[in-house]
Amino acid sequence: MSNYIKREDDRYSYLYNKKKWPDGPVRDVCDKMEDHISTENKSILDCGCGHSTLRKYIKFKTYTGIDVASYQINKNISNNKDSNVTFIHGSLTETLPFKDNEFDYVFCLDVLEHIPEKYIDVVLKEMFRVGKVFIYSICLTESKGLDKNGNNLHLTVKDELWWKHKIKNCGYIVKHGEQIKNGRTILLKLIKPDNSKRWSECIGP
Repeated sequence: MSNYIKREDDRYSYLYNKKKWPDGPVRDVCDKMEDHISTENKSILDCGCGHSTLRKYIKFKTYTGIDVASYQINKNISNNKDSNVTFIHGSLTETLPFKDNEFDYVFCLDVLEHIPEKYIDVVLKEMFRVGKVFIYSICLTESKGLDKNGNNLHLTVKDELWWKHKIKNCGYIVKHGEQIKNGRTILLKLIKPDNSKRWSECIGP
């Protein structure tokens, strides 16, 4: 484990343990994307899963949550009673322990802005590799909450055009995009070029 990952584990484990870190925009995202996704009987990867709140708002065949905060992952594992749910401690900045195209849907909700800019391409390409359809929400402003040392938690604060350019350069096709939370966050549904026909009927316009 790199020093960076150890620091991020400590940073976010502290927030989940001591600060009761909130769920973010999960419910808003699911409400907004209701007409654009169909997750029932599908495999789900939740990148930066946190409390695993996403499970409350979608139907699925299997769910896998990955997060850098070992405290929260261990808590999720202890509380989990579902055989079709798995939690993994890991960082999105490393090679993900999954096969190519393993997941029908990859969710990454208010996580990308927490990652240093130098890792963004790696993270986007790894999620692209393991998924088929992608739902990302990205905050465009500095974080309201701070870490225990008073540091801002959003390490890559860019505008919508920057993110869309970066995402397209990593191979994604943008199928749907809108702003939520008074323009502070962009919400995107993305696909791979070779999945555009295959998935058009089941994921909506």
